Amino acid sequence: MEVAPCAPHSDLYAASLLKHLNLQREQAQFCDCVLRQRQGSGQLYPAHRCLLAASSPVLASIVSSSGVLVELQDPRLSDSVLAHLLDYIYTGILPDKQEQYARLLAAAIYLQINELQDALTAFRKKTEDDDGSFYHGKKISLYKDSENTHIEALRINNDPQSSALTESLTGSKETSALG
Repeated sequence: MEVAPCAPHSDLYAASLLKHLNLQREQAQFCDCVLRQRQGSGQLYPAHRCLLAASSPVLASIVSSSGVLVELQDPRLSDSVLAHLLDYIYTGILPDKQEQYARLLAAAIYLQINELQDALTAFRKKTEDDDGSFYHGKKISLYKDSENTHIEALRINNDPQSSALTESLTGSKETSALG
């Protein structure tokens, strides 16, 4: 005889399990890999391989072909973004620093972490002001014609070096850039 799980109890159990895994990560206990951004400061981030793999198909591919030291090469995974990304994976909570959200969204898109993309997109829709600015920056909209995919480049603090991409499906056939 199979017993259906009690939803509130299983939610509490899942939250408790993540809380304990995060505590282990913070204390570098029972972690089976260490992440490092290759172009970064050399900061090491202990983690649990199975949790990384469960959170992202891209991370699953990376950790499955890596040893204990997992070197991340993509520039979207800078040290500051990587710390916030791991915090989200282990807690499900968005960081307090909203100025990192655009970079975090670019990393979530690259890593295919749909839940984080959804959370950041929902926050964006909630806080985007009337003139289209977002995360203390300037929004530039571009359109791809071939797949009807709308791409928005977010330039943070008007710094052309720090742009992040977000993609969302649209039915638009526009091919011109808007500014």
